[in-house]
Amino acid sequence: MPEARGFFPPNLELRKKNEAAREFNRKKYENMNKFRAEQNYAQLAEEKNEIIDQEKVAIEKSFESLRQNNYEKYFEKLDTLSFGLTGKGYIERIVILEKAIERGCVNWKKLQELFEKTSDNGTKLAIVSALPKLQLENREDKKQVFEFLKNIAVKCEGFKESDKIDLDMTIAWGSSQKTKEDHRLLEESGSGEGCECEGDFFVPKAIRTIAKMGEGWEDELLSIWIRLEEKTSYEKDYMKNEEDDSYGFNIELDPRGNIAKFYDKDYADSNYWDKRLILELLAQKVSKKGINFFLEQIRNDSEITYVYQDEINELLKSDRKQSIEGIIKILQSENLDESSVFRLLTTATDVCGELLVRDAIHTTILKKKLNGDLEAVRNIERASSFITPNGDKIAIRNLQEFYQTKIKFEDYKVNELMNKKEVALLESLIGKDEKVLEMGCGAGRLISELAKSGHDISGYDYTERHVQITKENLEKNKLSAKVFQGDWHNNALKDESFDVVYSLGRNILHDYSILSQAELFKEAVRILKPGGQFIFDIPNRTKGNYHELVEGYAEEMKKRGIQNFRYGSIYDSPDGKNFATRYAYSPEDIEQLAQLSGFEIVEVKKEKLETGKDDENLYFILKKKK
Repeated sequence: MPEARGFFPPNLELRKKNEAAREFNRKKYENMNKFRAEQNYAQLAEEKNEIIDQEKVAIEKSFESLRQNNYEKYFEKLDTLSFGLTGKGYIERIVILEKAIERGCVNWKKLQELFEKTSDNGTKLAIVSALPKLQLENREDKKQVFEFLKNIAVKCEGFKESDKIDLDMTIAWGSSQKTKEDHRLLEESGSGEGCECEGDFFVPKAIRTIAKMGEGWEDELLSIWIRLEEKTSYEKDYMKNEEDDSYGFNIELDPRGNIAKFYDKDYADSNYWDKRLILELLAQKVSKKGINFFLEQIRNDSEITYVYQDEINELLKSDRKQSIEGIIKILQSENLDESSVFRLLTTATDVCGELLVRDAIHTTILKKKLNGDLEAVRNIERASSFITPNGDKIAIRNLQEFYQTKIKFEDYKVNELMNKKEVALLESLIGKDEKVLEMGCGAGRLISELAKSGHDISGYDYTERHVQITKENLEKNKLSAKVFQGDWHNNALKDESFDVVYSLGRNILHDYSILSQAELFKEAVRILKPGGQFIFDIPNRTKGNYHELVEGYAEEMKKRGIQNFRYGSIYDSPDGKNFATRYAYSPEDIEQLAQLSGFEIVEVKKEKLETGKDDENLYFILKKKK
């Protein structure tokens, strides 16, 4: 049996956790449910990670210490180098090889020769670990190195299968450094002299080394993935309970016996661990090629997208912009079946959230329309209908255009019925000598009333028609107010130029993305004087029609397999025919936005909303902090 001499013993605490994990897996508990399994997994994973962090620190210290040594006597020729590596710990072998490379004593050819001559797996593995230190200016040499590493990754080529050494999470050192206490620990841990340790780490070491090799590493890792995929067998992985003939959930262990993943999918991949490592490395290094490769896998309904859903999502999250752009590009393709659209959009929403995906889709539609690419518009609109719970309703694509040409907002009955109460509220809060701004004045229902009372008031709306109607009404009634076209994202108002800013009629619901909402509050802070008031209203989303809208939207999204959506989103209509996505804020949302932007909440008033239903409006009075 090969010796494990020269290797630091595994952490005893970690070994105990491993034994607990094995015992947990063997029993699997009768009628085990997912909640209990995930609880155990989370606890063990947290404890294991703490130990791994400690070991990483110890390993780095070991490297730093060994780099101070002088190994020049081993660099005369290949035989002396081979002799110098014998009996040394794994880390010390790496240090010796790296120094030999830095001194120019060995190149790729000599390392390859040394690898083929030695029968010691520890030395072979150290050679693999030291390869990134090579300066491979010769393209042919680099190609050979990549092929060498790929053969290890796919076939474990060059290593003796029976000689397994647990290296990935232990600190290795030379036998001369051992003390009596070290030998005692080795014996107690079951990893003493001459033992065969668990875990074959040759394949992951080759994969990790490729990721450190610079230019070309992405293509090589994806090449390994394809070759592993060719030899993968997907098998049903149900865990059957013999007593009641029912099926439960399974727990996957990593090669060392740790609980690594709660597993309730239909398929198990025989190369799971090596392929998961490739995905993790692609995510860590934010691989654009990797993102595009796996988006195509999702499009083509590869079984790997089910087995590796979590890991693929982490890769896509490493560059959300690239992922969204890649998905939108595919969605414009011809002959894309509905199941492909479903998979791509559920993946996109899992990674980026439904609001960001919808924004990207709508932006693409506008661009393609401008370019006259009607075929791409048709394809992308099909995707848009999947992510928007509109059914047979007409979606409002451009809100400004809708208010300009398709609806008379001045006839909107709900606001008209609330007018008297809202004017009274504003009159009670605004002083006669204060400068006031209405954000989104619509057809001027409020601005006209405040102008009658002699307030110094201005207002803007982003619809030209509304601005014109408001100006005509003011002129007709010989009232004075400044009215212009603009919105809270685009205007030329000066900093700290108003005492009061208000926006009533549930206007702020139109900004449904978090970023847009934050910009609204920051704009109010910018134009308000210190101590100034920001007054606005939102519906109480826990009551009446708005509660039904919120729950209906959530239910529809879940039906479509979209889990990552913002609760509070609604599909709302000003006329019962044309619908737009809006967001019904919660009081907690307002508290967070106020705190982040520099407001304090002074008061929240409640009023029954005149809809004929159990609807309620919440009026927030905020004050800018001095």
